[in-house]
Amino acid sequence: MSSGLKKKYFVSNLPKDTTPEQVSEFFTKAGAEVLQVIIPLRKSGQRARYAFATVAFQAEDQVLKYGKHRINGGEAVLKSMLAEGQDSSAEKLNVHKLFIRGLPDDVDETHIRDSFIQYGPIVSVEVVRDTNGAPRGFGFVEFKKRHSVRKASVQRNYVNGVEVLVAPKVANKTKNVAKDASLRLREEAGDPNVSARKLDKKQASKLARKKKRRAEALKKVQQQRERLKQQREEALQL
Repeated sequence: MSSGLKKKYFVSNLPKDTTPEQVSEFFTKAGAEVLQVIIPLRKSGQRARYAFATVAFQAEDQVLKYGKHRINGGEAVLKSMLAEGQDSSAEKLNVHKLFIRGLPDDVDETHIRDSFIQYGPIVSVEVVRDTNGAPRGFGFVEFKKRHSVRKASVQRNYVNGVEVLVAPKVANKTKNVAKDASLRLREEAGDPNVSARKLDKKQASKLARKKKRRAEALKKVQQQRERLKQQREEALQL
C-alpha cells in the first residue's frame, strides 16, 4: 500500500506523554499505512504535545473524515501538510525559504548548511539570535530551487546531531501582516511567544477603544476630586 498517495500531517493538541505508537494507532484505524511518526523531545526531555506523521493511502485520504480525532484520550487537531507526487504549497506559491525550529544552542550557519545542502543549492542561511548574539532556537534556509523546500519538508532532519522541525515559509501577499506557515505551526503547538503576534486589526482596535475609555474615566475621577477639594477650601474660608 505504500506505493499509493503519501501525505504528511501536523498533529497538535496531543495529551501529555502521548507516544508515537498511539498516534500511529489513530492513523491505522483511519485506513492509512503509517510510514513515520515523529514526536520531538523538548530540552527538558519530555515529549512535545505535537507530532509529524507521514502516512500512505491506497485510494482516497480518509483521515480528516474519520470522526473526531481521538488520540490518547484527548481530541487532537490535524493539519494536512504535503502530499508526495502532488504540487506542494511551497511549489504553488513559489516558496524558496524553509523555516527551521528546534535548533541546538551551539548551532551556527555552517551546521545548517551542511545538513540541508543534500536537498539542493543553498542561497542563504540565517540563524536568528537575541540581542546578546545567542541563538534563539530557530532559523531559515533559502534554496535556489523551490522543489528543494518540498523535499526537505517531507524528510526527517537533523542539525548538529539534534532533530529539528521544518516547514515552508509561506508569506501572505495581502497588505496586512503576513502569517507564514512556520508561525501557524508554532501557534498550533502552543508556543507562548506567538500570542502577541496573533492580534489582528479588529482586536487591536477594540483594545485601543477600551484603553481610551479607561483614560476618560480616570480623567473624570480626577476632575471630581479637584472640584471637591476646591469646594472644601471655599467652605473653610466662609
